[in-house]
Amino acid sequence: MPIVRLDTSAPTWVDDARLALYRGVRDPELVRRSARFIAEGRQIVRTLLSDSVLRAESVLIDDTAWPTLASELEAASDLAVYRVASGTLRDVAGWKFHQGCLAVGQRPEPVSVDALLAAAGEPHLVVGLDTVSNPDNVGAIFRSASALGAGGVILGPTCVSPLYRKALRSSMGAALRVPFSHGPDWGDGLAALKSHGYTLLALTPGVGAVSLEAAVERLTPTGRYALLLGAEGHGLGATSLERCDERIVIPMHAGVDSLNVAAAAAVALYRIGQVIRRR
Repeated sequence: MPIVRLDTSAPTWVDDARLALYRGVRDPELVRRSARFIAEGRQIVRTLLSDSVLRAESVLIDDTAWPTLASELEAASDLAVYRVASGTLRDVAGWKFHQGCLAVGQRPEPVSVDALLAAAGEPHLVVGLDTVSNPDNVGAIFRSASALGAGGVILGPTCVSPLYRKALRSSMGAALRVPFSHGPDWGDGLAALKSHGYTLLALTPGVGAVSLEAAVERLTPTGRYALLLGAEGHGLGATSLERCDERIVIPMHAGVDSLNVAAAAAVALYRIGQVIRRR
């Protein structure tokens, strides 16, 4: 599709019907109901265009950001590209925005845990998120999963979508690369993991948890492991704790009972990943 230059000197240019979802960027429900998501910033938009199985539908970019992404945008024949004057994206999006680039992506159809594991080649390490609703935490966990070798993320139904704009931004685009399943039933997701031979490792400071180091000593390079993480405050739910194979804890100095869930995920993924990388 041709690159369209919008005349930002026209007083009604922001009302262009083609920019409707960009005007609704701060309304996640509007974007979600349209089966779309918003990618924000040059790095994340580049990931969507060149390093993701998800499809971009359109890009809104200003003159400042254009040189950074020009080659990718000019090569994308099936992509609607709207180019505007520098500094005008805030007139559409409704807030001061310095990155100069937004994209609308098509939200994928839901994927079952079975389908995720099959498509990812039965990875030896995956992450399970139980009621993690903070988008910054979800995004940071996806970033750690990508960096530390987890082959997929399974999210419970009350978790925030990793494609929510803030979560996607916090993931630095990792949520566009790491496959995920966001299913309607957490218990079914855990059962599917067990049926595929995954050992469920529940990260919790609760009673009965063994230290991460002690647990890692019993892991094998050929095993399959799912690291289960719960929300800030109440942690993992009863279903996760009842069905897990082992409860593990990161030992803390006196007076500190836990880490932020994203930080804890990074520590645990690194140590478990060290075992798997010995294959």
